[in-house]
Amino acid sequence: MKHFLLGILFTTVLLSTSCNLLSFISGESSDNNITSFSFDEIVVTGEITGTDIALTVPYDTDVTALVATFSSTGTSVIVDGTVQESGVTENNFSSPVTYTVTAEDGSTKNYTATVTIHDEVSIPDSGLLSYGSDTYKLWLPYDFESNFTDETYPLIISLHGSTTLTDHYFAPFIVNDDQESIDYPCLFFAPNNSNKTFNYDNAQWIREVIYNMIEDSTYRIDTNRIYIIGFSMGAHGTTYIAQDLYTDYGYVTAAIVPTGGGQYSYMSATELRDNTSMWIHYGLDGDYSQESDYTEAKAYNSTAVETEDTCTVTYTNWAGTFSHVCETLTLTRTDGIEIAKRSTYDTMGHSSSGAFAGTRVLEWLFEQSLEDR
Repeated sequence: MKHFLLGILFTTVLLSTSCNLLSFISGESSDNNITSFSFDEIVVTGEITGTDIALTVPYDTDVTALVATFSSTGTSVIVDGTVQESGVTENNFSSPVTYTVTAEDGSTKNYTATVTIHDEVSIPDSGLLSYGSDTYKLWLPYDFESNFTDETYPLIISLHGSTTLTDHYFAPFIVNDDQESIDYPCLFFAPNNSNKTFNYDNAQWIREVIYNMIEDSTYRIDTNRIYIIGFSMGAHGTTYIAQDLYTDYGYVTAAIVPTGGGQYSYMSATELRDNTSMWIHYGLDGDYSQESDYTEAKAYNSTAVETEDTCTVTYTNWAGTFSHVCETLTLTRTDGIEIAKRSTYDTMGHSSSGAFAGTRVLEWLFEQSLEDR
């Protein structure tokens, strides 16, 4: 009986490995995998799991004549007897399609490609909009219409200064413009507040608009990545809006960037002090000093390590080209979070230009998320 069982075991192993042995003897490969699969000229999401290819295409896609672009380790790929050429051959994907991949040694493997059509995506209002007698501008992410997944986006709240109050919208960068679109897709909200300040009473309508957008799922806002930037009076408003959004609705701002002065105090709510990073920017030549806010942050985060960095910032505006030496102090907590930064610019006065020259602030801003706190 023992020899009989060993004989069965040997025969089973021999049969299961015969193809591999033949491949080894002949030197022919047994690879017959599909390693990538997509469709030309349409947005596709999906993945290959084992021999299942699951893909989702946008609403209203005609799936009856799609051309697949694929990569394979085999010598040929066939669907219903027709040899497939990547990027050329059309197939009807209204039902699952089976791709048969043949290896050098003649062994085959079947992959099943299943295509799902996504539900219609609702595109919310954007552009110049009104809320009662007040107005604001809202830019949607550059890929909002083509991105039919459940991906959410950061929200940037951008607050203007007091110099111009009529039809004034602070937009030092529009992150869905061509040069920034790939790296920084977000919703960009710029209100026009003629009430001279962004304090609790005068900015109530702004908070209501923000709340309505967040609650409206069609905007797909990532509440872990709410950012507030501001210039002058708007710099003052960054902490006002952050504190009042938390007081009214419980939203915690991930980061604020006050620029070009503004007289305000450090955030009072413990939840904000623990979770909201701030990067203060101001010129040393005639600008308002915000040293006290950084000092308060430093006192609150007493175990944070302070580092210093110096660079030269150059930008061009209507008045010409300017360069400033920028000195930045950074407070980094033991958990690795840069909870406070302060940048000063020599020979620069009351301006936000130094902060928004290049993409360094954008890069820092988009790294901030409550998921890391």
